[in-house]
Amino acid sequence: MGTGPGIARAMVGSAAWDARDVADARRRRPGVDLSAWAAGRGLRFHGSANTSGWSAALPGEPELQFNVVRGTSAGGRDVCLWHCRHPLPIRWGPGGPTLGDGVHLHLEDRAEAGTAGFAGLPCTTAGVAVPEAALLPPFTVTVRAGVRTVVPDPVDDRTAGLLAGALGPVLRAGSRHTVFELTSRFGVLLLRRNGYADEAGMDELLTLLDEGGRALCAASAPRHVPAAFGTALAPVVWPPTEPASHRPWPPSPLLEEVHRLAWRHRLQLEDPRAYHRAFPTVPVPGTAWAVLRGRLPGAGPVARIALHTEAPLPDGVGRTALLLPAGAARPTEPGGVQVLGSAVPMRYAVTGGICAVWVTRGGASGLGAVAALLGPGLALAGRLGAPVG
Repeated sequence: MGTGPGIARAMVGSAAWDARDVADARRRRPGVDLSAWAAGRGLRFHGSANTSGWSAALPGEPELQFNVVRGTSAGGRDVCLWHCRHPLPIRWGPGGPTLGDGVHLHLEDRAEAGTAGFAGLPCTTAGVAVPEAALLPPFTVTVRAGVRTVVPDPVDDRTAGLLAGALGPVLRAGSRHTVFELTSRFGVLLLRRNGYADEAGMDELLTLLDEGGRALCAASAPRHVPAAFGTALAPVVWPPTEPASHRPWPPSPLLEEVHRLAWRHRLQLEDPRAYHRAFPTVPVPGTAWAVLRGRLPGAGPVARIALHTEAPLPDGVGRTALLLPAGAARPTEPGGVQVLGSAVPMRYAVTGGICAVWVTRGGASGLGAVAALLGPGLALAGRLGAPVG
């Protein structure tokens, strides 16, 4: 996931898992440009810039990410691929600096003995949005030199069956690399391998993304109970503040803010898991941790406000979304459409009978720009053809 700000400034060395990656590591950037490759496959080339919906997975610093490519895969899913300098903390011991066994490390002149810092490893990462997988427990599989480790260990029986079965070909293909990692969390599948992949390697990752996305979707299907948007879902009962015992509730003060939002608009709290069971293809990035349902001024019989996250609360990047029945709104491409000229960055998507409009929410911004979302969001939904008024 994202590395957070300032990591590039703390890079005091380069490293590589494979001796063949050393030259790229010392260059600090890939020696290949993927703009032509992206154009030839109908994908958008973003260079070292971020792209909406993937900010929690991208490093977030232009010095660390290159050849960022985003678009729709052959399987019809939202995908993003990029080269990056993955940061590993440098450890200092009696024998000098280390990163671990088998790592080729090169320190720069400005790296003083004992100084904390990071070494950048050349890596290629590819991600695919699989909203149907929002209900699956998160897991990470790392294959290094043929040795596989899984977190958490042990995984539940369904995940174990998925790794041994439908995801097996993806892991076997990835194990040809010195290091390969597969992560499923927050409705996204991420694949990472050592080195900067060339065009053929990027084609392989695109194929593996579609294969992995299908596997996660199939594994998730038994958990889904699709319903019409107007269906009232199972309620969730939260205390007004976070209890002392550990429970599956959002932490204070987010919990208090959700209650205030529900009271202000006279909305009912619904179980986020019931929401993902009923609407498995909801197009908002991430997974929901709070869902509110009811009538909003200017909306139709039913609307929802859903708070999604792409990283652990309370600091995770996420989306605050307004959802309505699609009505006559036309379906959009995966990943949605940017709204130009809005007061706050806004995006919308229409899929699976749902029209969703959302704004980005940072970890320190509470519930996000709800006031700036509702009025413009309802007006936009109406123009698209969703039933409002």
